[in-house]
Amino acid sequence: MQSGRLKVVISLAILVAGLAVTVAIVPSASTADSSSGLVVDFGGYETSYISTDPDSSPYDALELLCSAYGYDLVYEDGKVVSIDGRSGDSERSWNLYGVIKGKTGRPRHTESPDIFPLPR
Repeated sequence: MQSGRLKVVISLAILVAGLAVTVAIVPSASTADSSSGLVVDFGGYETSYISTDPDSSPYDALELLCSAYGYDLVYEDGKVVSIDGRSGDSERSWNLYGVIKGKTGRPRHTESPDIFPLPR
């Protein structure tokens, strides 16, 4: 009988240790909420993301993202016309999303980086 009880105690100890390690490894929601950024979505699960400095403007963030990923960025009359050679007209082949620090849920969709303010 002692052997059976020992096996149960060891099994419970392993289970509790595994649960504790799992909880410690999984990032908390506060970690996810602590960053702001910009996402360019080209569709078909092709996205690019960059964290932003709270002091940078949305245009600076977009230029930094394009530079980091090697995308060509074209402006016309102050509006983004194309990203990586893909037009941004009414039949847009890309979308911009702002990830706002401290907000949960879906990122804000925007057609131009000046529409959403990055936190300052």
